[in-house]
Amino acid sequence: MKDLGLLDRVRFLGDRRDIPSVLASLDITVLPSASESLSNAIMESMAAGIPVIANRVGGNPELITGERGVLVAADDEQALSAAMESLLRDQDLRTRLDTMLGRMLWPTSRSTRCGSSTKSFMSTSFNGRVHEEHAMQAHF
Repeated sequence: MKDLGLLDRVRFLGDRRDIPSVLASLDITVLPSASESLSNAIMESMAAGIPVIANRVGGNPELITGERGVLVAADDEQALSAAMESLLRDQDLRTRLDTMLGRMLWPTSRSTRCGSSTKSFMSTSFNGRVHEEHAMQAHF
């Protein structure tokens, strides 16, 4: 990081238990994974209204649509970089994505409890095929 001049811009936080606080400090979430199943990080970011950029691998396309975030090819560093720059420069786009996430997760009120919101999100994402005990296991 030092060689790239990013010490004051990038933080490696390690294992954290205060995920809501961490998410509240973000403008975007980026998951450049080479492989993924169904990412808790994506679901947690989306539940917090944080736009997500992720590689088009594994279960990511099931979670992210054009209204919910940005998918790029796993081997396309230029597309990943362009998506990051676009979202970071375009506050209106981040706000639109946040609004779409909010409508999906909280159709009537954002005062819904996190557990209920997560259950709603997971039910929507999996066409209602989620058991309540699994929906409540998200790390909020």
